[in-house]
Amino acid sequence: MEDIKKLLYAGCTQAMLNYSKEGNIEITEEVSKKFGKDKIVASVSNIVELEDRKDLLEEYVSSVYFLTYTSLKDAIKKSPVPVMGQCPEISLEKLISLAKHDNLCAICGDIVSDNIDSLNSLKNVLEENGIETHLVEQLNERDSVVRRVQIVPLEVIVRNIAAGSLSKRLGLPEGTKLHSTVLEFCYKNDDLGDPMVNTYHIAAMELATREE
Repeated sequence: MEDIKKLLYAGCTQAMLNYSKEGNIEITEEVSKKFGKDKIVASVSNIVELEDRKDLLEEYVSSVYFLTYTSLKDAIKKSPVPVMGQCPEISLEKLISLAKHDNLCAICGDIVSDNIDSLNSLKNVLEENGIETHLVEQLNERDSVVRRVQIVPLEVIVRNIAAGSLSKRLGLPEGTKLHSTVLEFCYKNDDLGDPMVNTYHIAAMELATREE
C-alpha cells in the first residue's frame, strides 16, 4: 500500500501490482478503492492466472499487463479489462493482427523502438490497414504533431456476477450469479469519488451522446 501511495503521490499516473506475489493480489481491492480503479494495473504472467482472477480484475483494475506473448491473443479475448501486451521482435503482419483487437490497449517490449522514425512509420502502416493512431505529422527527428485525446468521462461496468460495490450496496453474497446482466455507469471525477450516474444524468450533463 505504501509503495503504491509513494508512486502515485510522486506523480505517476498509474501503479502496477505484480500478481506473482500473493500479497499484491490481496491488496488489490483496498488500493483500488483508495486511489481509484483507473490508477491500478495488474501484471499477469499467464492465462490460468488471468482466468482465476477475472472477477477481481474486472472490479478493481483498469488494465492488465500480460507477460506471455505466446498466449497474448487468448489473454486479449478473455480479459475483462484492456490488455497491454509484451511482445518480442515479431513480424509486421503479426503486429497488425494483434492491433486489430479492440481489447488491446498497448504494445511494449523489444518490438517497440525509441527511434521516432521507426515508430511513426509503424503508425503509418497501421493507419493504412484501418487502425487509427494519434499521429498527425512528424515535424523532425524529435517532434511530432499528435491528436489531443478527449475521453468520454464515463466508466462503464458490466456485471454478470455480484462482487465488490454491488454486493455491498445490495447485500448480495460475492459470487452470486445474476439472473440478467447489470449495466452501470460512473462519472469519472476523482474529486467526487466517481459517483454512479444513469442515462438521464449523462444526457443532462452532456457527458456523452447516445451514440457514444
